[in-house]
Amino acid sequence: MFSNFISASKVLDIELLEPVVHLHGRRADAVLRGTIGVTVNKPHTLKSLVLLFEGESRLLHGNRKVSRRRIAHHQLVLYPTTPTIATANHQNQHHTSPFLLQPGTSRFGFEMQLPPGLAGTIHCDEINIEYNLVASIQYSHHSSSLAVIKRRIKKPVHLVRPPWSSTLSVLVDGENIDASIDSRKQHSRWCQYHITIDQRSIILGQVLPITLKMAPHIDGLRLEHLYTQIVERRHVREKEDNGEWETHKYTHMLLPIQDDESSSFTPGKSVSIREPWQGTLSYRISSVMEGGLVRTCKRENPDHFIDHTINISFVISFPVLCRRGETRRFTKTIMFQSDIELLDPNVCYSPPSPKSTLTTIEGTAEQQQHQQSAYIQGLPPYEEPGSPSGGLSSLLMASPEDNDSYLSPPPISPGAPPTYDEVLAL
Repeated sequence: MFSNFISASKVLDIELLEPVVHLHGRRADAVLRGTIGVTVNKPHTLKSLVLLFEGESRLLHGNRKVSRRRIAHHQLVLYPTTPTIATANHQNQHHTSPFLLQPGTSRFGFEMQLPPGLAGTIHCDEINIEYNLVASIQYSHHSSSLAVIKRRIKKPVHLVRPPWSSTLSVLVDGENIDASIDSRKQHSRWCQYHITIDQRSIILGQVLPITLKMAPHIDGLRLEHLYTQIVERRHVREKEDNGEWETHKYTHMLLPIQDDESSSFTPGKSVSIREPWQGTLSYRISSVMEGGLVRTCKRENPDHFIDHTINISFVISFPVLCRRGETRRFTKTIMFQSDIELLDPNVCYSPPSPKSTLTTIEGTAEQQQHQQSAYIQGLPPYEEPGSPSGGLSSLLMASPEDNDSYLSPPPISPGAPPTYDEVLAL
């Protein structure tokens, strides 16, 4: 006989010591800690108290078929406890009295070792990985009563992987991965350009600054547009088709954070490039989260993975002398692409320490103003040809490793713009 007049939420509750559990590679060092609360209004005899950690994977395939698979099933018995040999001999000699639940709330602490090789929590249309902690209790009004009351409650558990273990490999001092994204100095017929992103791994919801440096190679160069996109690819293995991969691609356009105080540059507005300059635009990744952007997931599960690519493209225009003697402006689009890792918002984030503590108050204020600005700021003018060595013009033919130096253009001849035939031959 079973009694069902008390709701499970009023009898049981689960409190986790760490709301987010961090995983570290394939090692079984992740531990789930917390307490189980049991609330009764009069004395009851406890029969059993069991915890179950369970995980499920749901994958949506191209034919709209959903495949489900259990990826975790780990049980921990809190009561009755498993006796040792000495305790069992003692219990055989002396009868052990049953555990009595007193009126009010009784809390039972627990510590559960999670199995190794678990994938992190993720929720999207094609891939859904979720975990739950289930608490089950059985108790009765009296130790000899046949009426047993059963209650069950579950609580979601969020598992995350730090960026240094997302590929299930151990990194030493960050030597196996570049901390930033750097295009190095690139040369074209029209300009030099250099794109840098301070972080290769960015937490969803944080601000991502992107810096673009340019130096003109021809006269009359203008920057027309600057676009930034994040391309997300969700890969799901189709087991029914010889293990082939299905790829679902999503493109998210990032919008720069507008600075109301700055009026010298507006994103999308044409800017004349007469000398070396640089611009830093900041993007908040959370602005596209409503479109379904999720974290990067690599090699966590043999049946799925998610990768991201950031695409930066800018449009330049320049004058061209046509056959009839008239000058027209032509456009050219230059693109840069790199892999980027998007992290779970639940990953603990600690701001990087400052590079130097010997900055003055004025210098710190200037740095803060530069970080918050979203407009293009001109660099110091480059030196004229024939200037002493060590100037900006001497850095033009520097090796790609000299990425800390400013860009510097070759001397611009004040002659006529290129002809129409020269442009077509590029």
